[in-house]
Amino acid sequence: MSTSSIGSLINSALGGLNIASSSLQTTGHNISNVNTPGYSRQSVLQSARTPQFSGAGFIGSGVQMEGVMRSYDSYLQGQLWDVNGKLGAASTMNAQLSQLNNMLSDPGSGLSPALNDFFAAVQAASNNPAGIPERQALISNAEVLANRFNALDGRMQDMANGVNTQLQDHVSTINTLAAELADLNRRILDMQGGNPAQQPNDLLDQRDQLIADLGKEVGVTVVPQDNGQVNVFIGTGQTLVAGAKYSALTTVQDPLDPLRLEVAYEKSGSVISKQLTSGTVGGLLRFRNESLDPARNALGRIAVGVASSMNDQQALGLDLEGQLGGNGANIFTMPKVGVQGAAGNTGSISSAVVSDIGKLQASDYRVTYDGSAWQVLRQSDGKTPSDLSVSGGTISFDGLTLTVGAAPATGDSFLVQPTRKAGSGIAVAIDDPRRLALAAPYVSNAGVNAGNVSVSEGKVSDAGTGINLPATAFGKPVDIKFDDPPSSFTITYSGGTVSSAYTEGMSINVPYPAPSSSNWSVSLSGTTPVAGDSFSLTPAGPGDNRNGLAMAALKSQNLLEGDSATFASSYGRMVTRVGTDGRQAQIAEKAQNNLFTQVQQAQQSVSGVNLDEEAANMMRYQQAYQASAKVIQIADSLFDSILAIKG
Repeated sequence: MSTSSIGSLINSALGGLNIASSSLQTTGHNISNVNTPGYSRQSVLQSARTPQFSGAGFIGSGVQMEGVMRSYDSYLQGQLWDVNGKLGAASTMNAQLSQLNNMLSDPGSGLSPALNDFFAAVQAASNNPAGIPERQALISNAEVLANRFNALDGRMQDMANGVNTQLQDHVSTINTLAAELADLNRRILDMQGGNPAQQPNDLLDQRDQLIADLGKEVGVTVVPQDNGQVNVFIGTGQTLVAGAKYSALTTVQDPLDPLRLEVAYEKSGSVISKQLTSGTVGGLLRFRNESLDPARNALGRIAVGVASSMNDQQALGLDLEGQLGGNGANIFTMPKVGVQGAAGNTGSISSAVVSDIGKLQASDYRVTYDGSAWQVLRQSDGKTPSDLSVSGGTISFDGLTLTVGAAPATGDSFLVQPTRKAGSGIAVAIDDPRRLALAAPYVSNAGVNAGNVSVSEGKVSDAGTGINLPATAFGKPVDIKFDDPPSSFTITYSGGTVSSAYTEGMSINVPYPAPSSSNWSVSLSGTTPVAGDSFSLTPAGPGDNRNGLAMAALKSQNLLEGDSATFASSYGRMVTRVGTDGRQAQIAEKAQNNLFTQVQQAQQSVSGVNLDEEAANMMRYQQAYQASAKVIQIADSLFDSILAIKG
């Protein structure tokens, strides 16, 4: 054997020695990072060197190292990022809805017990309308009911504030991750030196882990670039990271709702909340928009319904002093309709009132002026109310009436919230139990009559068909007497008389004083009156309870949601909707958890470190190293032998 052959043998063995050493080092690196989040298993790529030609053919010249490769599947990694974002949204929705559902459905602190106790107190006061203790108990239960509305709405406002705080925290985290990701893009490009084939594996793993963390926050779409960098998009394609640059996010106040924070680009101020549906941020926004706001609006609608209907009925009765209940003695303070104008508006909405609780929707509205007409958009479904009516300076829709103040300019916009804060706005307005109007205005009486004509008990009527007395007659006795012949009769009231031909079933209406448009109406029935037959309407005394009974009956009347729901059933529907949303969120989180586990297992089967496999590799590379060293030892011995022969 020639000295050149021995040199080739040593070079070949040195190649094997180096490969074995690098493989041992890489295996040790894998073992050390077995618990490092996002780490991908690495392995040494090697290939045979170009053989050398000899007279007997080509002789191998050993091995050479091609690089260090990480075990990686871009498809599985992309799936993992996507599922991670959806899991973040589902987990957030489930956690938030669990709190809301527990609060609303609690049998002790929910609205239902307070509603039941209040109407039970109304019934008890009606059973003893002259009793001061019963009247005081009614006021006390009204205060409990108002406080319950206040407490529930306050808890929901706390949850809304919590969403704001969490949005700020998570947006800050997103900015930190985006900055680190942009910096890693720069470092990766620098380390590759313009050669994407030479990849800094550990930095790539760090970048993938940052993307995973970012995806859990907001959901991401990753687009690799030819230079080895990646661009990251959020939402429906909004740029977050582009190479070594990133676009910082921030939270800004909604211009029409200062208590509400939205996600926007820090530099431009452009709001992108509606585009964010994935990750923790997407989950928070969805919870607020799809569950919390509707529930709060639904609670407020019940508060408006209770206050409005009870006040309206109170206004139709007499108190213990014989005064109308509507004479400055409302039972509840009527919650105000919230109206917020955009900055820069020249026009205004001077008043906004609930005109029909049956048509009232649990929704906010965007009201805008386009230069020629008013446009109204219901926020809950994005539709224009079908009953929208604009007449002069009045805008009516969905049981609301808005009055335009200052003349609007093109682009003026307003946020109208008829029920959003009604739960916190309701309060008890009456403190004197004697002012509770439990009596009806009149008692119908019949004299000792010979004919068969009778007079009805009387009821509240809106339509004034029949004989309409002047409003000045209200609250004073009204006498009815048949003439001779009895084909007609005469009505005597304070301030005048009215004569009329008799028709069976005809109505006699005593109008309530303004601003009420109602009447106290009685009807005459019977075919055979006798001259001199008489009837009277006399103001009811303190023992009358008919208006109190009408108040108690409001509990079971379908007054809300298009006259399809009682107060209790409307609350039950709200709780059911929240419970259904919560159950769906639980199922979604469980499904996303299972899917995440499956995708993670598939990804780890490619990229994960298996300690048993690495231990086997360690032994294999150790043996290869020892074998290569042995070859060098043998070559050294052969070289010594040649030197000895020549000597």
